[in-house]
Amino acid sequence: MNVLLWLIAIWLGFSLFFRLFGRQLLQLGAKKIIQRLQHQQEAQRKAYEAHFEAGHMREHVYADEEIKVTSPKGKSKQEVHLEDFAQDVDFEEVNER
Repeated sequence: MNVLLWLIAIWLGFSLFFRLFGRQLLQLGAKKIIQRLQHQQEAQRKAYEAHFEAGHMREHVYADEEIKVTSPKGKSKQEVHLEDFAQDVDFEEVNER
């Protein structure tokens, strides 16, 4: 009987504690989780910029104190000649109706 009273007292104690402080505990836990996710995202962004964006796939075109312009590295555009697009088409007379 004594054990049963202790179990009920513990259950009522937890119930009362979480009714009084449950929202604050959830808000605190949510803030900690959000901060952890933000730190992980920031670390991933820095790692990405260090490996791919800084100069590996982009080249520096113009820089100013406030403006930085980069463009993707790659082959320069090839010149297009008219012969590449023009085709010889046999001329046929068109009958007018």
